[in-house]
Amino acid sequence: MKRLLVLLSLLFVSSSAAELRVATFNIRYAARGDKGEKSWTSRRDLVVETIQQMNPDVLGIQEALDSQLRFLAKELPEYSFVGVGRDDGRKRGEYSAIFYRKKRLSLDANQSGTFWLSDTPDEPGSVTWGNAVTRVCTWGKFTDRSNGKEIFVYNTHWDHRGQPSREKSAQLIREHFAGQKEDKAPVVVMGDFNASETSAELKILSEGEGGLSNSFLKVNPDEKERGTFNGWKTTGTGGAMIDHVLTSFELVISESQIVRHHRGTQVPSDHFPVLTILKW
Repeated sequence: MKRLLVLLSLLFVSSSAAELRVATFNIRYAARGDKGEKSWTSRRDLVVETIQQMNPDVLGIQEALDSQLRFLAKELPEYSFVGVGRDDGRKRGEYSAIFYRKKRLSLDANQSGTFWLSDTPDEPGSVTWGNAVTRVCTWGKFTDRSNGKEIFVYNTHWDHRGQPSREKSAQLIREHFAGQKEDKAPVVVMGDFNASETSAELKILSEGEGGLSNSFLKVNPDEKERGTFNGWKTTGTGGAMIDHVLTSFELVISESQIVRHHRGTQVPSDHFPVLTILKW
């Protein structure tokens, strides 16, 4: 009888758990040197199509310039976003913005914002760790309108050259979300980390008490085709996975996939997005 009651309680928790679709997507900035199918004007509709196919409740975008961000906001009116340009804390430079479905989630304006991955995280445009360029992390506390549950979401883009700066970025982000533990809300950290799952940088986020799980690898441990940087190709993605969705223990990972959506030979970006479906 006791075992039956335990099973029934687990079934009840499972059936009442809220499903949350979370995705990270480096959309590639609108570079003047990108021509033909690589140009933003050529692929921007495919970017929107890819996002619509994933149907995320929360979406972390990396490398978006202000014009790209405004285009996505116009084409995806069901979403709001939080984030600023990394160069001046307003509109200059790339954003690491978080889009969220307005009807599903509300953002706590007092617990959200952008901080710079440097020794002076509140100083817009600051670079102190030898980064090749300015790097940021955008975060927010969201409430599910359907059930009142809360969740912290972080979206970041780490440096592509400075490994020591990535380690310090990991330490800063971990300190930040650890500082929210009194809220007892689960945490998602996602983005383009420019680092594989076995790197020292990722281990800073994953190891020890309060460490995060790599959602894709937790449900696909034997997957060999895990490369997320595609080099503008539709196939041959057996390289390192550098785009990740990391989650705290309270979140059940029901599914995670690399979304290799393309149209003929055209891909939406030089990165494939990662979609994770969570329950909590």
